[in-house]
This record gives sequence, structure tokens and C-alpha cells, in this order.
Amino acid sequence: ENNQVIVFLGASYFRVKGAREQFGLSARGLAIDTIAPHPEEFPHFIAYWIKRPGTDARAITVYALMNSPSAAGAFRFRIRPGRAARVVVRARVIMRHAVREIGFAPLSSMYLYDLGDRRPWAYLRPAVHDSEGLLWRTGDHWRWRQLANPTRVRQFRLPSTHLKGFGLIQRDRVFQDYASASMRYQGRPSAWITPRAPWGRGVLTLIEIPTPSEINDNIVAFWQPHRPPVAGRVYRFDYRMLWNGSGPREGVARIVHTFASARCRGRPTRFALDFQGRGLAALVHRGVVSAHLRAARLIGTPRLITRRPGRVQLRFTLAPYTRATRVRASLWAHGRRVSETWDEVVAREEPPIHVAGTR
Repeated sequence: ENNQVIVFLGASYFRVKGAREQFGLSARGLAIDTIAPHPEEFPHFIAYWIKRPGTDARAITVYALMNSPSAAGAFRFRIRPGRAARVVVRARVIMRHAVREIGFAPLSSMYLYDLGDRRPWAYLRPAVHDSEGLLWRTGDHWRWRQLANPTRVRQFRLPSTHLKGFGLIQRDRVFQDYASASMRYQGRPSAWITPRAPWGRGVLTLIEIPTPSEINDNIVAFWQPHRPPVAGRVYRFDYRMLWNGSGPREGVARIVHTFASARCRGRPTRFALDFQGRGLAALVHRGVVSAHLRAARLIGTPRLITRRPGRVQLRFTLAPYTRATRVRASLWAHGRRVSETWDEVVAREEPPIHVAGTR
């Protein structure tokens, strides 16, 4: 029986999982200069202390001392196992000198391809990834961005003044969608981070790095303060981490699949988004759901199609584009948003993927 809950992996990396899951994505204490002209700096936890729990304790407390050339820090982890594992992190970090980029509450994961992507020739499995999307919340607004394995390094900076939470999510829990008894990607956890107090003005950053293999972590997500880090500055960050199956409960319809046609020079690109939520199909049937779509060079009128009970598909087409184009789509009913917002940046250099709606 696998009774592990948390594993510290070297540097400042650690992994957590729920009782019925297996380890997948990783977290870190701190990220420094992830994308910079010089090599990335990896702070290390150089010492640990474990507080002896009582006989009836439901959580365990671990203290860690972090050190690196640019920063030093002290961390406290309060770990509560269960079907969903919970970790409360208290971080105190002081900068020794200025750096180009600092990232708090960083997450690292692997994304090779998904059901909608064209598989690499050496892979037969339908999908291979530890996480499939970035989810974040500002106020009451939930946003979703599908991950990608690009042809070159991409960095997205998402201003988030009132960030309520963010995480890398593994939503698809169906074995047949991965068809791997050894890797069990359907059992990998999601990680959701919630600030315990407002972090203030800053930027949520997502980095996607090309990878030819599933052995590489090529996805990084973290939060950056608005002001650049300088020598002598002390940062205090407290946050909760939820490690469970498919992420937090949102109360709105989720985007469960993204499909698109191949990006071809001079040809339109078709998209299909599968939304899933209780009562959603009935609302579409009654004609009270509308699609709000913000995109450049939209062709025709977006269409909503009922796929199965509780699931509808939004289809739309973009005219040929040569530059990166931001597209946002959500469902509304009775004057309010009833779904997440699909928030994407599409570009021709993305890997070509299958025609929308063929699955």
C-alpha cells in the first residue's frame, strides 16, 4: 500500500497527493530567473525539522530552511492527509541581491499532448500529460487556459490584482483517454493554491517549454509581485494548497475539452470547446444560454450544440491570422456568466491539431 503523502525531492521541490492518487506535478519553495539570459537559479532546502505530532493529531508540521546565492528563507508546512491532501504554507523570504525574476508558489508539470493534439509519431496513447490546463480566479471570475507543447518557449504574463487562486489542473479522469496502466495519468492530482491574505498587485506567469518526451517537466506557473525584487526586501507569503483529483469546486460550468483544426497558412481555424455543468444542456435547449466571444477576425456566428446531458459544445471559426491572437469565450444565461472563461492565445507556431468535433 502506498501511504506516502508528501515527498521533498531536492532543491526546493516537493510533491503531494491525495489518498487515492499517485504523484504527478511538483511544487517549489521559490523560483528565480526561470527565463533569463543566464542559467536558472534553484534555491535549496538545506535543513528540515519535523514537529512531533500528538497521538490524535490530524496534521503534521514540517519546517524548512531555504538558501541560495540570491535569497534565503524559512518555510512552515502544515500537512493534512486525506482523500484531498491539504498543505498550509507560511513563507518568509529575504533577498540577498536583485534578480531578474522571482516567482512565489511555483508549480511545475508535464504536458506532451492531449486528446485534441496530433500525437508525436512515437506515441500511441491518446493523451500524455500530468496537467492539462491552468485555472485561475480573480474575484468571482474563473478563467481556464489549455496547456500546450509549443515549438518554442512561450511566456504568458496575466496581470492579477485581486488573485483569489490559481493552479495546474488534471481534469480528465478517464483511463481510456490515456490508455496507460503503468503511468496512470488519470490518477495524477491537481494542485490549487489560495492566498490566505491578499498578495496585492502582481502577475500570474505561465511558461511553456518545448519537449519531445514525457520525462521532462516543461510547464511552470507562479505568481510575481509587481515591483521587481531588490536586495534587502523581505517577502511574507501565506497560502493554502489543495491537492486532489480535478481541482476546486467552482459552481460554474467547466471547459473539459478543447479541439481545433490545424493552423494552416491562409486558411481559417475552427475551434470547438466542450462545456460541462449541471443543467447546462437544458438551458441551451430552452434558448437562454448565449456565447460571449471576444476575438479578432471572427467568421460567422458561434454555435452551441448539445453533445450529451450536462455537456454542450461551442463552435466558432477565426479568419487566417499571422500574429498571436487572444481569444476569450464564456457562456451566459439570464444576464450572468454561467461558465469559466476560455482564455487563450492562439498562434501559427503551435503544434497542428485535429479538426474540431471529430471525437
